[in-house]
Amino acid sequence: MTSPARASCCICPWAVRSPSGRSALRASAAASASGAAVSASAIPASQVSRERSALSLSPTLPLPLAGLAVLNLRAAEDAPALTQALAALGARVIEWPVIAFAAPQSWAPFDERFARLEAGDWIAFTSATALRFTLLRLGQLGQDRHALGQARFAAIGRGTARALAEAGLPVHLTPPQQFQAEGLRDALLAALRPGEPVWLPRAEQGREALVEGLAQAGHRVCVTPVYRTLPAQAGLGPVAELLERGAVDWIVFTSAAMVTHFVALLPPGGRAWLSRARIACLGRVTAQAAEQEGLRVAVVPARQDLAGLVEALAEAATAARAPLAGKPAGAP
Repeated sequence: MTSPARASCCICPWAVRSPSGRSALRASAAASASGAAVSASAIPASQVSRERSALSLSPTLPLPLAGLAVLNLRAAEDAPALTQALAALGARVIEWPVIAFAAPQSWAPFDERFARLEAGDWIAFTSATALRFTLLRLGQLGQDRHALGQARFAAIGRGTARALAEAGLPVHLTPPQQFQAEGLRDALLAALRPGEPVWLPRAEQGREALVEGLAQAGHRVCVTPVYRTLPAQAGLGPVAELLERGAVDWIVFTSAAMVTHFVALLPPGGRAWLSRARIACLGRVTAQAAEQEGLRVAVVPARQDLAGLVEALAEAATAARAPLAGKPAGAP
């Protein structure tokens, strides 16, 4: 098991004042979600309730997520981007990674396909993690990004496209709106020549919608596992107490695997704790996984990227507070 790199509640001292209007909120969420994580003062998770009370009553923090504790379950290397975006809007973020990534059990399929790479071949990435492990393996083989030659690259969404660009690789195709397997499938089908093959470096336990859709249209898809998703924790640690006491306002899931591994960590009777928090999911696939576990999903963003998720969560939090804003002091 790997230990979480950051299992703490973070209060970000650099948070901006409240943005006004949806466009400002969207700009703030997008800027935060795309940037690198910045330093934030951390407090132990056991102090979340105390900090919640102080911030909830503060008139100087009119941010959309001020006073709210948000549980960020992403892998340690991916968590900071979400933490930064949430903290920029006032949230105190509890990072407790429930998934971790590891190399595949065998690199043989990847190595064999890489040896046959030709100029013009399509390589489709369905996550930045797949790209990260692809570049890792190239390094182990004594190669770098230049070894991918004149391949054409497809990315499932903005985050993956950004990772490609940061690695110095061109992005030839991304779905216009639907940032999941079905959207990438449709975009590729519109771009591929009849029978043109696609190389898909991905997780060992990936969805089949993209592979099946392309194969049914007559395209050969070479799937090569480049990483595995594993549980990152043996338990929920101090997060269990926070959930039991209702000290977590929002739980954010960004993948179906995250849902599965989180639920597996709940003790007997622990599912009842989740009714005290609202749940936000990135994408319908993640939301369906949560619903299949009996969880009630409050937010699924229309725009399926990290900035869209943060924006939708902030809007939901603002809407939930609106009825309370008009009540006189002391009213129930």
